[in-house]
Amino acid sequence: MHQAAKSLLTIINDILDFSKIEAGKLDLEKIPFRLSQVMAGQQQLLMQKSDEKGLKLLIEVDKEVPDALLGDPSRIGQVLTNLTSNAIKFTEQGEVAIQVARVRQSEDEITLLFSVSDQGIGMSTEQQKELFQPFTQVDGSISRKYGGTGLGLSISRQLIEMLGGGITVESQLGEGSTFSFTLPLQLDQRAEGVLEPPFTQAGGEEERSLAGARVLLVEDNQVNQMVAKGLLDLVGVEVDVVEHGVAAIEYLSERADSLPDLVLMDIQMPVMDGYEASRRLRADSRFNNLPIIAMTANAMVQDREMATAAGMNDHIAKPVEPEQLYQVIRRYVVTVDQTKSAALEEPVEDAAVEASLANFVWSTLNYDQGLKQVGGRESLFAMVLNRFITDQSNTIELIEQAIEAEAWSEAIRYAHSLKGVAGTIGAETLQLQAADIESLLVAQDKQAIPLEPLKSALQAVVVEISAALQSEEKDDSVTTSDPAVSAGWIEPLQKLLEQVLLYDTAALDEINVLLPSARGSAIEQPLQKIRQQLEQYDFEKAQQQIEWLIEQAETVNE
Repeated sequence: MHQAAKSLLTIINDILDFSKIEAGKLDLEKIPFRLSQVMAGQQQLLMQKSDEKGLKLLIEVDKEVPDALLGDPSRIGQVLTNLTSNAIKFTEQGEVAIQVARVRQSEDEITLLFSVSDQGIGMSTEQQKELFQPFTQVDGSISRKYGGTGLGLSISRQLIEMLGGGITVESQLGEGSTFSFTLPLQLDQRAEGVLEPPFTQAGGEEERSLAGARVLLVEDNQVNQMVAKGLLDLVGVEVDVVEHGVAAIEYLSERADSLPDLVLMDIQMPVMDGYEASRRLRADSRFNNLPIIAMTANAMVQDREMATAAGMNDHIAKPVEPEQLYQVIRRYVVTVDQTKSAALEEPVEDAAVEASLANFVWSTLNYDQGLKQVGGRESLFAMVLNRFITDQSNTIELIEQAIEAEAWSEAIRYAHSLKGVAGTIGAETLQLQAADIESLLVAQDKQAIPLEPLKSALQAVVVEISAALQSEEKDDSVTTSDPAVSAGWIEPLQKLLEQVLLYDTAALDEINVLLPSARGSAIEQPLQKIRQQLEQYDFEKAQQQIEWLIEQAETVNE
């Protein structure tokens, strides 16, 4: 049933794209993008498929290829996904490789050669002549065995030609195939760079230049809140958070004279979704120039078009890639406080947390991918995993209740949210199963929604995360030596505690004010520990430490 639903969606999307191309109504973009993000997206999207067949997926980009380009990253990704999916489909053993090389380059333009090679069934010369024709497979038996619409290659050829390039194929029957296409692209002169896999981690100088920018995050899911806020805090961006569209409109209306630099807007939220909130904001002239960026786990072309129609300026796919997030903000935020950028300190990671989570033997999630999603921050990742357990453990029950009540939009929202946060933590199998259920829920057929596999997958992830976090906690206990804390510390500690309970990053500024007064005293070491915990966004342990200090101060001074 799952596979049938996915196949049906593929057919529908192919037909929609083909119809738009034939009618001359398919719009192309020319926007700044990072080639590294396109390739990372291919890796994330296709690794599961290749792993299931025991194939090795290679992605190789020549060191001379610049990373910062102008073009249509969505369509480039669409063609690569189609070609690579075919390569995986028709290969039973060996490897599939995506390669990018420079053909020629001028001062402001570059032509790239993209190649997708496989060691699969290959094609004869006669079969190759039938390629790129709509609704055509080179052999009827191939369609019966492997499936497919016969539209993918035709759409890919037309897209490449619309982008100014050309596509070719080299193949030998029984030995494999190589599909290659060339594309002329402009260089993004504002952000020169060379791609050096593995892809760059958050926190570099380019990102640090964002310090002082002000962002409103509109997001109802607490895991996504933590990740986005953690990534933005990391580079000095000031973030306020509201949980739905109505709250966003109220927040901005109250601050119309001092608006944030940018709004990150989730799409599927309770009370009011992101599309409606954006439409209402655009109807108010006070917000005409306010950049609004859509954030959604649905990254299809139709979703981008809906975001644009609602008045949104841009689109970020979930799970959020740190580099993509920073790139989009740089695109719209013109001026920031460079004094804050200069003062921004590198975060300090807790070695015990890093060793514990990294050494745990994970089977239900891709640890490296999840860690990458939070900018490489081990402690933030631990907090996100803990929040995932708290928020998602009963998601299947909520979906079941919504289905029974025929509250389909609510059920879809629960599945959509689970899909997004599963992707964020690297639980790839769970993410795919949640995506399947979300697609089936759209059809509103109670009898065709098998929730048991999703329930089992979620339970396995929760159990494994719990075991990993218990292992981590053994090595990260709260300081328990008894400092002599004077009564004068009670009030500032209580103020600090209030900020920590609100997950307010101003708590870090507050403790930096307190530390000089503690220098040389017994409380200095505990405060340094709290500062380290706050730098790692570990508000729970900071809360425990502060409460313990307040208790000590009250006991000593009774």
